[in-house]
Amino acid sequence: MLILLPPSEGKTPPPRGRPLDLGTLSHPELGPTRERVLAALVELCAGPPEPALEALGLSPGQAGELGLNAGLMQARTAPAARSTPASSTSGCGCVSCPSGRATAC
Repeated sequence: MLILLPPSEGKTPPPRGRPLDLGTLSHPELGPTRERVLAALVELCAGPPEPALEALGLSPGQAGELGLNAGLMQARTAPAARSTPASSTSGCGCVSCPSGRATAC
């Protein structure tokens, strides 16, 4: 299975924001799958670094990303429009999202 993630992550964490609430994302039918994928990623990244680096295709120089991934359940979130200058386009890019919607799928 190939999972594609958008490159919308900001380099600076938001100064304030709530943890991710999967129930607020569009396409709620994907909630259980999102929960399983997120839990698996957090578990993988909280363990020994070597298997996680290999599974995620990261170099040893990117090992710091593992700690960020391990803390995703508690990490603050903010709308992408406030996090990255490149996210100024409307909508999330999905064919099914109405124009102007700024939620992630």
